[in-house]
Amino acid sequence: MEKDDIPDDIRENLMMIADGSQRVANIVKRLLTFARQSKPVKTLANLNELIETTLKLREYVLKTNSINVVTRFDPELPWSVIDPGNCSRYSLI
Repeated sequence: MEKDDIPDDIRENLMMIADGSQRVANIVKRLLTFARQSKPVKTLANLNELIETTLKLREYVLKTNSINVVTRFDPELPWSVIDPGNCSRYSLI
């Protein structure tokens, strides 16, 4: 993704793959955390970005099931303190 000659559509797909890979890494981390019973790590997160990323990762499944998602994100929504390793457990998708 650091190369300048990558077309925008491919760069976007690479970003989605990187985001998906990070989510998988977080799932593994959560499993290890559960096994070790370590304390959760809290950090600030933009909930709009979290929802948008989740929807992009689920885009194929949604389309193949004829589900059209309409979003209206609040640009003034304050950031929230979450445990990024546990954010998927609160997801509705």
